[in-house]
Amino acid sequence: GTDFKIDASYVSPNVSVAESLEKAAHIYGVHLLISASVADTCSPAVASCLRLIDKAFVRGSKTPLQLHTLDLDVSALKVTQRGRLTWNTRQRFRARQMLEVEKKRKWAVENLIANVEELSVMRSSFTVGFFQYFNMGYQNY
Repeated sequence: GTDFKIDASYVSPNVSVAESLEKAAHIYGVHLLISASVADTCSPAVASCLRLIDKAFVRGSKTPLQLHTLDLDVSALKVTQRGRLTWNTRQRFRARQMLEVEKKRKWAVENLIANVEELSVMRSSFTVGFFQYFNMGYQNY
């Protein structure tokens, strides 16, 4: 043995915070819940789409965290069924190339939310009136 053993049961406070945020997302009824430290790392375009929903203590944090969400209505997306494909090596290679090009196109845009059709569709049910009404309630809370 050695005196320098690692306690495998130790869990980083960051892991505890992440786990608490995951559980809190279910409580708040949102799909995505992030802390202010993560929101601060977002681009200005994405940060402008985040909504501050609460300031709360979570397990693993000694101070209250500002909790933000990105409002997305996943039920607004239409799922299309496609026929069964038979893949070969060439088709897989072309599909990977196409996906890589599409990924670069989506992440290269300045205003990611407005330029990705699926994200725009999922945000369409959240009106300016909704955000104003929520903000008024949050301020009075």
